[in-house]
Amino acid sequence: MSAPRDHSTTNASSSQENILSTIVSSIASTLTPKPPTGPTLGDNINEDGEGEGEGDGDGGENGGGGDEGGGGEGGGEGINQWKPLSKGSAPCWQRFDKGEINGKVKAKCLYCKKLLSANTKNETKALNEHYKRCPRRKVADSSQKVLTQSFMTGDGEKKLEAYTFDQNFARRELACMIIMHEYPLSMVEHAGFKSFVLALQPLFQMVSRNTLKADIFKIYDGERLKAMKAIEKIQSRVAVTTDMWTSSNQKRGFMVITGHYVDDSWKLQSIILRFIYVPCPHTAEVLCESLMETLLDWNIDRRLSTLTVDNCSSNDAMISILIGKLEPESLMSHGKLISNIELVFCK
Repeated sequence: MSAPRDHSTTNASSSQENILSTIVSSIASTLTPKPPTGPTLGDNINEDGEGEGEGDGDGGENGGGGDEGGGGEGGGEGINQWKPLSKGSAPCWQRFDKGEINGKVKAKCLYCKKLLSANTKNETKALNEHYKRCPRRKVADSSQKVLTQSFMTGDGEKKLEAYTFDQNFARRELACMIIMHEYPLSMVEHAGFKSFVLALQPLFQMVSRNTLKADIFKIYDGERLKAMKAIEKIQSRVAVTTDMWTSSNQKRGFMVITGHYVDDSWKLQSIILRFIYVPCPHTAEVLCESLMETLLDWNIDRRLSTLTVDNCSSNDAMISILIGKLEPESLMSHGKLISNIELVFCK
């Protein structure tokens, strides 16, 4: 005979199973994905194909958000519809991808993923304007640190700092290199040099020799202006030396005129005032005219202390003509030192 069942225990177990089942069902209902109730992809696209997104700029994978509306991958048009296209040769395309979405040509910012119209005549202007104000580009640039070395200043100190490519700064450094090492202007047209620069910085747009020449003259004008301002501030007089020679290959005469002065820190400074071609014949009148023009141009004709020339025979007559053109009261001892003592012939 079997033992009688305990109905109270059976009822308790059944009640616990019902409670557990109810809890599991409620949890499962919260994990079940719900169909979207908002607008579908493509509903928030304006005329330029940019997402309207409001958000705080944290655009997700399928668009939405962004500081200018349209942040996130694809700008709200669906990344699966993106068809890459070949980009133009303009420098601005280094910062954008080009593709087609729903039959429309778009440019996608590599920083904020915003979509811009790329089938208009002024597409490059619009892309450059967006690049200037793209807030995520500024964040990306500030977060990119590179190890640089200050070798030009001589200290050789290595430090980690933010780097942003600047085309104008790179062009100036190229011109300074040509000046410093006296490289030919045609160097920028050499295939090997172009390949080397491309490997270092793909964003750099190589310039022609005419553009390089213009950059060099621009540097000269800037340095000349700084030198003239420095001479205007000094309290001392300026000593001038000249050197005249004829090139062996071209048979042309050149003159270099150098100014020497002591600055406020009692340091001797020397500045090349002019390097000029002197046409033949190299008479005393021609040399005097070139020298006098330089003194007037640099405004040191009344601040001249000494004049040192080479042993060219025409310099004797040139000194006499030059003293006649200068104002005697502006010279030391009314020009007697220049004509009698301070005239040095370098053998």
